[in-house]
Amino acid sequence: MSSFPDYRCPCHWHRDLEFIHVISGQMQYLVNGAIVTLEAGNGLGVNSSRLHYGFSPQQRQCWFTCVVVGPELLERPGADERVFVGELLHQRVPTAARRHSARLA
Repeated sequence: MSSFPDYRCPCHWHRDLEFIHVISGQMQYLVNGAIVTLEAGNGLGVNSSRLHYGFSPQQRQCWFTCVVVGPELLERPGADERVFVGELLHQRVPTAARRHSARLA
């Protein structure tokens, strides 16, 4: 988070799907006005065209991964994409992350 001014990513939206996974530390994540606390091991998915951003009100470091996927990958997948999407969909996602993602979608 320290790479962003004031430990706050600018609020934005895009057509792509975004997946966040916290590796260490803690962050807040806002999606369409709802704020979720994400701790190490938690993650969430942000649907297309949703206002969102991550931040640390205490300005503490948080290490996380962010994957942004174009929706066309899911629209008409070819052989390679089907394998990738199949693996992605069958990975074990912590219950808290599934609950937060469903609430924010």
